[in-house]
Amino acid sequence: MLPPDIFKLESADDGVPTERQASYDLQFAGFLVFQVDHRLAPPGRLGHQLDTDKGYAPEQTDDLKRQILAALADPQCNGNIYLVGGSAGGCLVL
Repeated sequence: MLPPDIFKLESADDGVPTERQASYDLQFAGFLVFQVDHRLAPPGRLGHQLDTDKGYAPEQTDDLKRQILAALADPQCNGNIYLVGGSAGGCLVL
């Protein structure tokens, strides 16, 4: 699950209501769901983004590749990965 609303996942962030519902629906259907961090924009475009995070390609897709490899390494993963995202996260999914 690639969040549509934030630059970086915070420990207290449980997502927007539609994102939470999509996660619950996927879990209920038997999927193991991970919500992943990814960069959304170049510096200065989002108020809480660090200046050291450039946010330009290929950083976004590199973030996603790292998350996919981590999911594949999880013992609960059966080797099938499905990506779901909204807004910027949806673009990265594509």
